[in-house]
Amino acid sequence: MDAVTNHGAFRHDIQGLRAIAVFLVVAYHAGFGFSGGFVGVDVFFVVSGFVITRMLSTELNDHGRVNFRRFYLRRIRRLLPALCAMLTGVLVLSMVFTPLASQGVTARTGIAAALINANTYLAHFAGSGGYFGLGSEANALLHTWSLSVEEQFYVVFPFLFAAAWAVSRRKKTSRRTTANHPINMAILIAVAIVSFVASWLLTSGRVNPSGRGIDIAFYYAPFRAWEFAIGAIIALFSTRMATISRTAATSLSLVGIGLLTISAFIYDDNTLFPGVTAVVPVIATALLITGGGSTVTNIITRILGVKPLRFIGDISYSWYLWHWPFIVFAAGLWSNSSLAKVVAAGLSLIPAWASYRFIESPIRARKDAPPRRTLALGAICVALPVLASFALIGTHRLLNNLSLFAPFALHSDVQRGCSTPTPMGMRTGLDCRWETPNPRGVAVLVGDSNAGQFTEGFVLAANSIELDADIATQSSCPFVDLRLQTWSKENTTCAYFVAKTMAHLISIKPEVVVIASANDGYIKQPYFSFRSPDGKISYVTSEEKAQAIEDGLAHVIRILRGAKIRVVIVHTIPKFEKWEPIAMAPIRIIGPSHWMTATIAKSTALGARQTAFGAEKRAADESGAATLDFFNELCPTDHCSTRANGIWIYRDYGHISVEKSRQLSATFAQALSGK
Repeated sequence: MDAVTNHGAFRHDIQGLRAIAVFLVVAYHAGFGFSGGFVGVDVFFVVSGFVITRMLSTELNDHGRVNFRRFYLRRIRRLLPALCAMLTGVLVLSMVFTPLASQGVTARTGIAAALINANTYLAHFAGSGGYFGLGSEANALLHTWSLSVEEQFYVVFPFLFAAAWAVSRRKKTSRRTTANHPINMAILIAVAIVSFVASWLLTSGRVNPSGRGIDIAFYYAPFRAWEFAIGAIIALFSTRMATISRTAATSLSLVGIGLLTISAFIYDDNTLFPGVTAVVPVIATALLITGGGSTVTNIITRILGVKPLRFIGDISYSWYLWHWPFIVFAAGLWSNSSLAKVVAAGLSLIPAWASYRFIESPIRARKDAPPRRTLALGAICVALPVLASFALIGTHRLLNNLSLFAPFALHSDVQRGCSTPTPMGMRTGLDCRWETPNPRGVAVLVGDSNAGQFTEGFVLAANSIELDADIATQSSCPFVDLRLQTWSKENTTCAYFVAKTMAHLISIKPEVVVIASANDGYIKQPYFSFRSPDGKISYVTSEEKAQAIEDGLAHVIRILRGAKIRVVIVHTIPKFEKWEPIAMAPIRIIGPSHWMTATIAKSTALGARQTAFGAEKRAADESGAATLDFFNELCPTDHCSTRANGIWIYRDYGHISVEKSRQLSATFAQALSGK
């Protein structure tokens, strides 16, 4: 949308502000120095509210009505062709460049984006984790959520504004009613307050429908409406902006750029957002728009209006469209390269410029396009991405049938539903026991997904020595007597799982219990922390968490040993950070195996697990448990590798493959038999 205007003048500073906004978003997505760069989206929302309200106000003041047909036809020509080109192109390219595991969600997001509803789809149907989730970065169309929010705003706001105008005309106190009538202003302020309060309630968790309150606040247009409304309110004051003195305008602009800089550098993925924290970038944008509205320019306005920033502002819509798919493609090809994302973000300027030059500008320049032709163009712009989405879904199914991911299959505990928060002894309808004829007892494997990765080898070993095998795992839940917290939020299912499973184990008295957990990850990763079982003590630092795990594991072992149950602790295995085959592009998977293989020095792998290994060893020694270490089997040379002797050793960065699990059965059998 054009950067309309004070008294008909084109506002170059608005284009510069758009340039700052898109640069923040692109830099954040590329991992280039702005941990809070996502606030650039909020800048766009405020600017859009300002620009569209100025446009509607001018039309109402000049003609006394809103020409809805002309407004929506302009929006179709302005937004849909460039969006259609990006969606169609990205969906086609995704057949080879988007990670196979995310092709389905990318295709469905494409359909939703074409129907201006990507935000709703992503809020409810794209899996857990939302925008900042661990898997969200593999969706090449994730960024379209904000475009859908803006488009929904364009659909609704003109009617709201026209309705407010009609009310103000009925209540008019003078011969002429203008767009900035107090009633118009009061309605916008009321919308802003209601929307903001609702956003705050959802983000803070005070209202949390289906446990997705923060996702709803983040994605849904009604809970972002206050940001547009702030821009709209400023627009109604635009005539007064012109009279602001140079000193006042400079002060407002300096404070605005300062607040925006602070939020871009201080905020990060852990910031509770939107809600109250979104106020800072929104107010910053409002101050910059206000300061730039004076007839007397100031230093910030002049900087924002320089030619390079105006150019980026001109192509900001197209750059936003293309930057994220390029970053996702780069990550799929070079998953361990941070530089690849930065380079990809820069290269995305090429299709962005091309889109602006050959699609946006020519179509926008046609002021006299017949309505039927515009509507036909809009229909084509919806149909093409939808067709491309179905083509991607078909390609995804074809690639799956080629069994590209067979070496990286999920382990049997997951496939049988045995990896669940439901504790052992309370599970119904699950086939989590692998039986052998005439068993002399049962062996049980418990822990998190790092226990589940041993399922096949454990089952073969147990059955080979005439033991039935039971599996009870819960992902991201260490089998220790502690209360786990993730991002400072307690995982209540974990402590419950451990306590109830322990009670069941004591009641059935198995021959042996094998415990395995990714304790190195819980110690190393800052988003994990622990509390003591009574909740009185917190363990946050790596040293505190290591000691807590040692004590919590020792307590579990002592209870089991007190019930005359043998216990085996499996030490953590070598890890390959950021190595995720399911996040790799199909073209990379189809290629030579060395394109995918990752290696790490054995000394590095040993050092990475040293703290966890020590805690596990001391807990076992103190409490009478045996230990089992597969490190040398997984890393027999000076370098550990994800592939060796013609098979994949690992299925992802921290879990071995099904085939390798089977190969560990002989070692497991010795440990289970107590030899």
